[in-house]
Amino acid sequence: MSQENLKQKAQEIIEGRLERATNLADIDLYQMNLSLPSDYKYQSIREIQTIMVKGAFDALGFSVELGLFDKLEATDYWQQLHSKYGKLWPNT
Repeated sequence: MSQENLKQKAQEIIEGRLERATNLADIDLYQMNLSLPSDYKYQSIREIQTIMVKGAFDALGFSVELGLFDKLEATDYWQQLHSKYGKLWPNT
């Protein structure tokens, strides 16, 4: 797989995570909590979204470490995602 293909795949994974976080509903919270012990259950959709955004950010950081993005390109891409999925950053 070429570097460009890997970069595109990374973008699909990152955006897929953010898209999923944007579309979470109460039923998703319920289903995710079904298999978790009571001490580890999610308290809200917002909590899950925060974790998913962190995962997307970590994936982008890992992509930079792999050389798929340079730092400036990754920063610009994250800003685009921030605009596109603004619902996930309501306090900014």
